[in-house]
Amino acid sequence: MDSSSSHHLRRRKNPLSLPSVPSEVRNWAALPHDVLLNIFLKLGSCEIMWGAEAVCKAWRHVTIEEPMLWRKIHITAVPEWSSNDIAVRDAVNRSVGQCESFFGPWDDESLLYLAERSPSLKSLHLYLKSLRKNLLWADGASYEVLIEAIKKFPLLEDLEISPPYEHISASERLFESICKARPLLKNLKVRFIMPFDYPFEEAMLEERIDGDIYRTPLMCELRSLVLCNYIYDGLELAAILDNCPLLESLDITGLFVDGTMDAQLQAKCATVKNLNLHLDDSDDEGEEDEYGDNSDKEDEEPTWFSLGMLIQDEDEDGDSSDEEDEDGDSSGEEDCDNEF
Repeated sequence: MDSSSSHHLRRRKNPLSLPSVPSEVRNWAALPHDVLLNIFLKLGSCEIMWGAEAVCKAWRHVTIEEPMLWRKIHITAVPEWSSNDIAVRDAVNRSVGQCESFFGPWDDESLLYLAERSPSLKSLHLYLKSLRKNLLWADGASYEVLIEAIKKFPLLEDLEISPPYEHISASERLFESICKARPLLKNLKVRFIMPFDYPFEEAMLEERIDGDIYRTPLMCELRSLVLCNYIYDGLELAAILDNCPLLESLDITGLFVDGTMDAQLQAKCATVKNLNLHLDDSDDEGEEDEYGDNSDKEDEEPTWFSLGMLIQDEDEDGDSSDEEDEDGDSSGEEDCDNEF
């Protein structure tokens, strides 16, 4: 018997493979309502609107008719065939006034729509969809509408926004207006967006120093305050500390115009448990720890820096580093280099 016949016989000895019995097709539309609700509660707003609700009519019915699913609205990536304003309106409508937390795009129309229909809102985080090259408003958003909108959230406790930086007085007015509109906020974060080449000129600094005395409205419930890319002085810092008696965490990055703190201001800073002030104070590096974190966490050397071209100018100035080398202590400079 030749090899080909032997191979043919061996193959015939193998058992015939039978087609597998198809498993029972699961009817996803027949899942109990409470099971579907628990599943959807684990999803985000975008996953529900452009994912789960498209599976079948039964699922879509649950996503539309259950306000519980929309107590937290989180709008980030919107498909090309939709739009941010449509997504916000749909989500707000589905919440039926029960929305407690909103994270989404910042434009006047959507914000006012939210304000008129979300009296239970406690947390509001807004971001700009896009910015022009010169960092002017590009989404139809404005400070004025923001202030009017947050006045309509009587339960608001947490506010976070990222507006483009326009000029010193505008940033101060925004912060002051927020404090006046919602004096019972517990957490406030304002992150100003500015280019690295922002023109910090002497005239701007003189305007800040010689301007009117800053007065922070009383914020009797504020626990945490974060101001990013902010220009301030000792008077403003003292006003914040004096008018926020429950403040536990204070984080300000940007430019501290005065450059130094007197003993009284240092004592006020010491009352804040978590303190992080980025100061433009290269002349007195030995006092850096006094303005750092007052919490019980591991001691770290804080980094004091200004913004934009001031950082570059400070790096190019070798005077302070030369003095440190003579003293044999350059640890602070190494930490700053590591940060950048």
